[in-house]
Amino acid sequence: MKTLRALAAGVLLVLGAAAQAAPQAPFAAHYVLSTLGFDVGTAEVIGTPRADGGLRVVARAAGLGIVHALFGELGEARFEIGRRGDESRVERFAIRVEPPFDSHAELDYGWDSGVLQVLYNGSRRRDPLDAATGDPFALMLAIGDARRAGRLPPQHWRVPDDEALRDYAVQMLGEETVSTPFGSLRAERYESVRSDKGRVRIVVWLAPGLDWLPVLGTRVRDGREKARFTLTAYSRG
Repeated sequence: MKTLRALAAGVLLVLGAAAQAAPQAPFAAHYVLSTLGFDVGTAEVIGTPRADGGLRVVARAAGLGIVHALFGELGEARFEIGRRGDESRVERFAIRVEPPFDSHAELDYGWDSGVLQVLYNGSRRRDPLDAATGDPFALMLAIGDARRAGRLPPQHWRVPDDEALRDYAVQMLGEETVSTPFGSLRAERYESVRSDKGRVRIVVWLAPGLDWLPVLGTRVRDGREKARFTLTAYSRG
């Protein structure tokens, strides 16, 4: 069961983070998902321009090897990204993880009304919405926008879960050189930690040279890495 929980967490991590790739359309990216030291899945991410200038991003994850034989497709994430002034904003987010992990969430961002419509495994509610609120992966979009504009990235973020909005502290941990199939890339390392529960940390490496695309990400619980995603291919146009 621990392996299944780690795999489920990894699927959510790779789908969400990969789908929330750089707002540069069109693009395609490929990630490998690892958990407990083994490569267990892949994610294909496609960004398609919309007629209104926005971007539609779809990420699909599938198992590798025995995981594929047992579970096949692992899940799918979809994002609709629009522009508000000089910033990119998520308009809608949906993620579905297939059984046996079986999770489903949808968020509708009412930027004009200041209301976030939340559907979480069949339960609906309305949360207050501001520029520092959203799914955990929209945070990367906000970081990329801030860094492109020469602003400091967000230091706090509110994330809806199945019960309420949760506060997260966000910290830039510095610059590192990350080895990729495209050579060594400079990346900025960011960590997000839930303010009232520091047991789980999400760490991502965003590459300015790839328009702030996440090239690496990990989910760490109680000091141990539980899941990792790694960029293995990327193309534009």
